Amino acid sequence: MNHPNSIYRGRFAPSPTGPLHFGSLVAALASFLDARKHKGEWLVRIEDIDPLREVSGASSDILGTLEAHHLFWDESVRYQSNRSSAYEALIDQLKVNGFTYYCPCSRKTLIANNGSHGPECNPDRPSSS
Repeated sequence: MNHPNSIYRGRFAPSPTGPLHFGSLVAALASFLDARKHKGEWLVRIEDIDPLREVSGASSDILGTLEAHHLFWDESVRYQSNRSSAYEALIDQLKVNGFTYYCPCSRKTLIANNGSHGPECNPDRPSSS
């Protein structure tokens, strides 16, 4: 729920792993129309944080496809790969404030335990990093 004085902000965040496929175009359109319905802004963020899966030129192709369908964003396109330092600063602040804890669980372990953490994941235990 939005605060009464906040501006609605819709987002579309494709991964540049190839051309924009029809399902993603439909999702972009829905997000765009929802933002416009709420008299808000529509933003595009390129999820370029998996270089092994990225296809050269895909980001430009995706943006071109959006423009060709008159889906124009309201701010500069953000690239996740350029935001790492901002996220690291926030994580450091969480650590300083004591809002982190050590967790050795792998995804496989969590799946096997139906998403539950074991006793070794004690939020009261100080972070090791």
